Amino acid sequence: MTKHALPIGDDVLAALVNGTSSLRDKALILILAESGLRSSEVVELNRTSITQENHESADGTVHTLGCGQAITSKTMGAVRDFFIGPIAMAALDAYLTTVRCDDTQAPMFCATDGKRMNSTAVQRVVQRSIMRLDMAPFPTHALRVGLAWRFSSAGMSPSSLRKLLGYSDRELYKMLVWPTRDILIREYLCAIATFPWYRQG
Repeated sequence: MTKHALPIGDDVLAALVNGTSSLRDKALILILAESGLRSSEVVELNRTSITQENHESADGTVHTLGCGQAITSKTMGAVRDFFIGPIAMAALDAYLTTVRCDDTQAPMFCATDGKRMNSTAVQRVVQRSIMRLDMAPFPTHALRVGLAWRFSSAGMSPSSLRKLLGYSDRELYKMLVWPTRDILIREYLCAIATFPWYRQG
């Protein structure tokens, strides 16, 4: 996490999501906020990169979430698991079935010319939304930092946080026992429940 990128407040985050009318831009912002993906990682996603899964918690509640793998190194073929909640999944579905219903392009997010968006274009989308809503400026990276803060506040273990967000620390890496995928999902669900759009119900 960088020094200048601080977590943004719930009111600002909710206003950003609710004030974004473009289906593509809303899906993009929600995925950035809920997955912790970097701009360079989200642009590598394809339409089939996220699949829907149902997971039952200890009390019998069934949670629906989107699951995918982010490419963290093209040269080494390294990937890491990431997840998004049902609201981000619904926004993505609305974008793909409404805006992208007539094309078969592989990229999940396309620019107006039909080509895959690049990371600069992703950051431009977020910054344009911030400016249009007359908000105090903050870097796109603050969405990722904010998710890390939610994970930490929800009691997520440092090993789970680092694995979900892809933070690197060679010394810590050698000492940590990495969590299973089920533990990642359980801790992820606890953390995203703090988003304002999930607390409304």
